[in-house]
This record gives sequence, structure tokens and C-alpha cells, in this order.
Amino acid sequence: LEQGENGMVMKEGPERFWPADLVLLSIGFEGTEPTVPNAFNIKTDRNRIVADDTNYQTNNEKVFAAGDARRGQSLVVWA
Repeated sequence: LEQGENGMVMKEGPERFWPADLVLLSIGFEGTEPTVPNAFNIKTDRNRIVADDTNYQTNNEKVFAAGDARRGQSLVVWA
């Protein structure tokens, strides 16, 4: 993905894969782009990723969500 004029767009080119034990995605203040939840079959509700309130796990047992991606946009700092 890369930033386009009206949001994120798929970047053309060869795909690359890296082995990893943990991957963290910083989604940002604009809200969740549908590309990531769709790729992992993650449930969303009103542009937010649906996750358990206690452990932040999504319906995909290997994917967790927190912050604005789960809670929605907020100008208030949550401690």
C-alpha cells in the first residue's frame, strides 16, 4: 500500500514475504482501510475492527486490534 490522493492504494510490483513471529500495523487516525480486515477475514463495524474488550482478539484467533482501529477515532488520549 502507498498513500494516494484520496487515501491508500495498492502499490503495483512484486510481492515479498518475510518470516515473522509478530507483525504490528499502525493504521493511523483515518480509520481502518478495508484491505487489511478483508485479507484476514476480520469482522468490522462502522469502519472499526471488532475485537474482544478484554484481550483485543478479533474473530481471527491470530489477529488482535487496539487503539483507533478497534475503538474508532478519538482526540482524547486513552490511558
